[in-house]
Amino acid sequence: MVTLELGRMEKVHPTQLYSFVSLLIIFFILLVLRRHMKIRGMLFLLSVLMYSVHRFFIDLLRYYTPDERMGSLATSQVMSIIAAIASIGTMIFITMRHSATEAGPAEGLS
Repeated sequence: MVTLELGRMEKVHPTQLYSFVSLLIIFFILLVLRRHMKIRGMLFLLSVLMYSVHRFFIDLLRYYTPDERMGSLATSQVMSIIAAIASIGTMIFITMRHSATEAGPAEGLS
């Protein structure tokens, strides 16, 4: 429960528990995937993407005052969207660069 103005109480979700379970799942997914990542930095970018998605949805359940919001989204949700877009863009860039270097200079020019 959280106390609002004039002593009014409102029920809230136990987001700390949700976060714990969600981040534990993300940890084990990353632990399994680390053996299969062939491109350097991809595991880190995947962790940023997964955390951003986690944080965006957890913040839907949290209570925020109007001054902690940017429109209908919380500030941390906006930052999560930016981080997710940046990590996806970087993953695409790194994958394209990696595939271009694997193709070799003769094949990459044609």
